[in-house]
Amino acid sequence: MAGSPKKPEDSAVRLGRDEYAFSDADLVEGHAADEVATLSQARTYWLFGDWQTLGQLDVESLEDHQDRAQFALLAASAHQQMGDSDRARECVRLALGWGCPEGIVARILVAGVHNTLARAAALKGDKARLARHFDRAVAGVDLNRSHDRSLVVHARTVREMASLGLLPEAAAVLGDQLAAASKQQDVRPEAGRARLKMLETELTLLRQELSLLYTRGAPSPPALEAEDEEPVDERALARRSPSQLGQDLWVLKQSGYKRNGFFVDFGATDGVLLSNTWLLESEFGWRGICAEPNPGFFAELKENRRCTLSSACIGAVTGEVVEFVLADAFGGMVKHMEDDMHGDTRRAYAELPENVVSLRTVSLDDLLRQNDAPHRIDYMSIDTEGSELEILEAFPFDDWDVRLLTVEQNRSEKKFAIRNLLRRHGYDYREVDWEDWYFRTDEPASKA
Repeated sequence: MAGSPKKPEDSAVRLGRDEYAFSDADLVEGHAADEVATLSQARTYWLFGDWQTLGQLDVESLEDHQDRAQFALLAASAHQQMGDSDRARECVRLALGWGCPEGIVARILVAGVHNTLARAAALKGDKARLARHFDRAVAGVDLNRSHDRSLVVHARTVREMASLGLLPEAAAVLGDQLAAASKQQDVRPEAGRARLKMLETELTLLRQELSLLYTRGAPSPPALEAEDEEPVDERALARRSPSQLGQDLWVLKQSGYKRNGFFVDFGATDGVLLSNTWLLESEFGWRGICAEPNPGFFAELKENRRCTLSSACIGAVTGEVVEFVLADAFGGMVKHMEDDMHGDTRRAYAELPENVVSLRTVSLDDLLRQNDAPHRIDYMSIDTEGSELEILEAFPFDDWDVRLLTVEQNRSEKKFAIRNLLRRHGYDYREVDWEDWYFRTDEPASKA
């Protein structure tokens, strides 16, 4: 076995009073570890609960590395969380053999126990115990300036809840944090921006987890003729629906559980998270168009959906250059940024220059024609965060047969103008929370 590697004094593992901690030097630069991660990266994986990535470390290959003991201990914690107790014990033995103090090892493993207890509390819906145990799971770790303690606890909470399949609960936690970030942006701009960057990462994680949850083992079914239809299990459909308010379920019931219909969905975000059309495509063989101008979302959309996809920014006319704020699911044109109840959130995102981009618009009519849409559109989902009215005012309804629409109005005053406009084109509506669901007056609304 090679001799003990030389360690610089400031990178030694140290222990504070009743705490476990790694030195601040670990957080600044780190040292190359195999080709998997620096020590700084490995430690960040541990802080935020990315056990799968951390568990990929080839610990044995680090025998000659100056930070081998710390890598081995972090890997042991990851395997502990993934339920591989044998591998966890092997990594603990390596950490101890390479000079990691027993007290440090004990505290990291106890932190893992708190993480496990927090996961159990999450499954039981015990918010108080959940918060207490997640806090203790990272307590005592010295953080550098880039890691705010409350954000680390929050990030660990969201990641673990998402991994347990508690996606609505995790989304609720994120919603609270987005509201806090918007307020903090006004009081402490730097802290608010840091919080928003963290939340952007967590929202991406939630979308990925939800995409896996809904798409795993659910290939698009073959198109079915009417005589092939089977009785519809409405409860099973409700469990499969990712929509926020049951829009897809309403569309299906309103259309008589039609198969092989056609939809238009803009902005579609990633095509799964809170999607109004994923169920139509995946379970009932519908075709359609999903449009999403946010580049990050569009990349995910291409992975998640099989229908026709467009990165167009839908506007009143084709060719207008507009400023667009990338604010996750709340993104929209800057000129409409303050038009509804999510204005504070968009304003907070817009404080970061990289979140504002220039886009060229495409009219809804041109989107349909460019993608060879059929004359009859069975369902149109409209969610553009403030520009819905101008898009609909410019749309030639007489040229298309749009049967059902859901329009997000977010309790904006514009909802009254949209209602009057669509009434003139032969629609009536149901108001459902922050949306209006429109149907042709010759097709009465379902009570679903």
